[in-house]
Amino acid sequence: MGKLPKALKNRIEEVNTLLSEVDKKDILVYSYFGGTWPEEIDTAKPIKVGDRFVWDYTSFTSIERYNINDALAMADFKYNLTHVKRALKKALLEA
Repeated sequence: MGKLPKALKNRIEEVNTLLSEVDKKDILVYSYFGGTWPEEIDTAKPIKVGDRFVWDYTSFTSIERYNINDALAMADFKYNLTHVKRALKKALLEA
């Protein structure tokens, strides 16, 4: 891969905007991420993009670091980003 595709950069920017909106309104956001137990999404820090890594701070349990050059890691990141985006939009609609 080497570089983040523009579509993924745009999605990260959109999620970061949603994270700040939800954080300002002080809304608790949960997502199941394909599991059976809900996990709270941390809205305090935005997702950061570096030269080789993407840092995802949305999980309270850990900070996820994804290597941009690893296709499997980026697939995991896209999956998590999709769930975070859905949960944030749902929380804003319900608030």
